[in-house]
Amino acid sequence: MTQDERPDRIAQYRILSKLGEGGMGVVYVAQDERLERKVALKLLRGDSADPNARERLIREARLAAGLSDARICQVYELGDWNGQPFIAMELIHGAPLAERLQSGALPAAEAIEVALSVVEALAVLHGSGIVHRDLKPSNIFVTPDGVKVLDFGLARPFGAGGPDATGALTMTGAFVGTPQYAAPEMLLGGAVDARADLFSVGVILFQMLAGRPPFSGRTFAAVVHSVLYDAPPVLTGSPAASAMDHILHRLLAKRPDDRYSSAQALAEDLRRVAASADSGRISEARPVLRLAVLPFRLLKPDSEVDYLSVSLADALASSLSGLESLVVRSTLKSARYADAAPDLNAVAADLAVDVVLTGSILRMKDRLRISAELVSVPAGDVWWTEKAQVSLDEVFDLHDQLAQRVLNSLPLTRRDQTQRGPMRPGGAKAFDLYLRGMQLRMEPGSWRQARSFFEQCLEVDPAFAPAWAERGRIDRILGKYEDPMHLARAESAFVRALEIDPDNGAAQHHFAQLEIDLGRVEAALARLLKRVRERRAEPHVYAALVQACRYGGLLEESVAAHQHARRLDPSVATSILHTYYMQGDYARALEESHRSSDPFAARLLGAIGRNDEAIAAARREEQRFSGFPLLRNFSTGLRAAFEGKREEALAALAPFEGSQFNDGEGLFYVAEIYAKLGLVERAFAMLEKSVNAAFLCLPAFERDPYLAPLRARDLWEPLMERVRLRQQSVVAAFDAAGGRNLIVA
Repeated sequence: MTQDERPDRIAQYRILSKLGEGGMGVVYVAQDERLERKVALKLLRGDSADPNARERLIREARLAAGLSDARICQVYELGDWNGQPFIAMELIHGAPLAERLQSGALPAAEAIEVALSVVEALAVLHGSGIVHRDLKPSNIFVTPDGVKVLDFGLARPFGAGGPDATGALTMTGAFVGTPQYAAPEMLLGGAVDARADLFSVGVILFQMLAGRPPFSGRTFAAVVHSVLYDAPPVLTGSPAASAMDHILHRLLAKRPDDRYSSAQALAEDLRRVAASADSGRISEARPVLRLAVLPFRLLKPDSEVDYLSVSLADALASSLSGLESLVVRSTLKSARYADAAPDLNAVAADLAVDVVLTGSILRMKDRLRISAELVSVPAGDVWWTEKAQVSLDEVFDLHDQLAQRVLNSLPLTRRDQTQRGPMRPGGAKAFDLYLRGMQLRMEPGSWRQARSFFEQCLEVDPAFAPAWAERGRIDRILGKYEDPMHLARAESAFVRALEIDPDNGAAQHHFAQLEIDLGRVEAALARLLKRVRERRAEPHVYAALVQACRYGGLLEESVAAHQHARRLDPSVATSILHTYYMQGDYARALEESHRSSDPFAARLLGAIGRNDEAIAAARREEQRFSGFPLLRNFSTGLRAAFEGKREEALAALAPFEGSQFNDGEGLFYVAEIYAKLGLVERAFAMLEKSVNAAFLCLPAFERDPYLAPLRARDLWEPLMERVRLRQQSVVAAFDAAGGRNLIVA
């Protein structure tokens, strides 16, 4: 039979019409004249060149015939016609999910209902020892009576050998299936099990909620690369939407071991989310667009305007932050692209973004020629290009124009569209001083200069909230590690910033970090969780929650906040290594230590008994923090303790004995060194100061290896009782602010 021929009859089945066809087979609507019912007949295309097609059709019939569930298409017969096999199966009245998705996203409640039905069908399939391997919207039918899963042509028993046994590759190495919905291990030709089907469910569920698949590309190779390496966009919206995003994060994990272990476990979570919120709230789910603002490339070196390269990009990124439908990558990570024309494919992979704003600057006498373009990646489609010649005094006007044009180009939510534009200073002079400060704030060695520029900016324009926020951030750091008088200045700066602009995200999360430093953990948690309720796409707010939760002993919650932060921005810096350390998960803490600027590696290596490596690490930390006396002294004290040099260690730790240093976690780590030195009374005194500074991480006190000699002492249990009582207040504040639903669900 050729492709265009349609038979009149196949066995006892009278052909009525063609229902559809694919690369391997064709499906007809037929009348079963023996049982007087309509069926769907599936047989091979006459021009199929696949040598395994016959085997697949027979296997599909035999596997499906052994399944009995209302959500799985029923097979009636495997027959033979003119030497070719055919399948008679249930004729489904409805439409494939793929047809529904052509119109865009489904209402979220409906998407969850469809996904749950598919997962329940997979539970039956997997319970029979079968993996589907070709789950996609065209193989899912939505009928008036519910959802049906069909097409078992690539299905295999778990652990089966022979063609197609690993991945979905044929004997000739060609991929059989749809790469956009295939799990990474299938694309790589590896062994597959039920977790491969659950990955496909994740792709389909994301597409139902967002209106587009999480992975894409113009070519087969580009799609495969996206599935193997790209992070899927984050879904945000209501608490229920965040819970769905958490489920999708597990489903779309690249490693099978990081996914749900079974369809039943996934179904439980889907039911919980469906029951936890009404459909109106769930329907707020939406994908978050990911934007990177790259440094403006200087086409000719020029010391008088070189500060604009990074600072203009930084200012634009700050202006575009704080929206619920857009997450802006940190310019600290994108600064590496300042010197050369960027490879946008490399940028997309490195920063995990969808859109890039890039540009260049060329000075011509007293004018600047500035060009900018907004580009989607990795496709490389240029959304718009803008070129302008401006004076230095006009840069701040151009900044506003570029920021507004970016916003006008993006698919923002109604709330984002009605939000007022970015706050601007009162004049060009103030903006120029702000940009100079933004450039210098990048490096610790120039923090004081940056503070001076922010102070000068505020003298020109006292109502510019971003400058108050940045000055407060630097005052907090200087107050923590140099002069505590700066802490009061930091607080007044943050208060002023929020009086001017209550929605300033930088002021909110830096203020929360200051509140932690000042021992006000409950206030910090309330501030941060309120911000999460209002703006769910700010990775730095979740990063601050990592610390706040840890201070309150909420270690699992601290890890959950870190996961949210990294999903929004894989490059964001968090203090998660301290959380892992306090959980006793030293391997993961060591993996994270390369991301941290803290003097941490030596302490960690010592905790696991690698003393020689700890001494070497401490020496490196002494050198790295030579410009910060307290941090350097900490590393010196730790190194001397490992070397058995008590007097040197005591001299290094003397500054911590005064009342100036009041960082609770830092005091806890100083107590570790005293315990290592065998100075029990000093260790207890430092732990008392740590608790007074609101470091209340009970698991850390109970698990820390350095503190083991203290736990048998009489002072230990009364101290722990104080921690427990104080920690109860923190947990109550966390629960009252809705923390369980906001970051744990």
